[in-house]
Amino acid sequence: MANIQKTLESLQPYVIGIRYLDGKPLIDVVFKNDWVVTNDPKIKKVKGNDEVNYFMFYSETNEIGIDELLENVRKIINLNIEHEKKQELLKVKFNELKKLFKENSLEKLKELKFVFNSHDDDFLPMIDNTSINEETPEPITNDTYYEETINEESTNVINEIPYLDEHGNPLQLSEEELEMIEEEKRAEINRKMLKNKKTT
Repeated sequence: MANIQKTLESLQPYVIGIRYLDGKPLIDVVFKNDWVVTNDPKIKKVKGNDEVNYFMFYSETNEIGIDELLENVRKIINLNIEHEKKQELLKVKFNELKKLFKENSLEKLKELKFVFNSHDDDFLPMIDNTSINEETPEPITNDTYYEETINEESTNVINEIPYLDEHGNPLQLSEEELEMIEEEKRAEINRKMLKNKKTT
């Protein structure tokens, strides 16, 4: 009795009832609405209420009892929970990958590889007819990348160069002259952006 109680508690809140129909055990289960219910050749499933993801599990085989039915339900629950965790992990890893692409050069990114730390092959089976949800990633455009890079480089270089007269003395520039210099800076940045785009 203690083992059955422990098993039922571990399957909450999904298993809502155990009963017998024509002498055969039957399990009533309500899954989350977007969960996938896998098939087992020895176990029958009947979809109940359309408003909820409700199923009845039973078997016409004498060798399948309550323990086997509950174990089948456990596998379905574990598969769907793993799938949900994959979705969450995908978002985390995508943000990490997005940061890598933003902070590293193309040549360095070409060396990027995905390697598992563990070589354990004892994985849960995949859920049929279900794939990881694909979200359209926010593109890292060339314009954004080059603007950030070139603006930073151009500003650093130009700010380090003093304007000197023919005798090597620093010049005092007027507001109009400073505005003309800024316009030249912007034109140079645009030229570099166009050149980098053509190279890419």
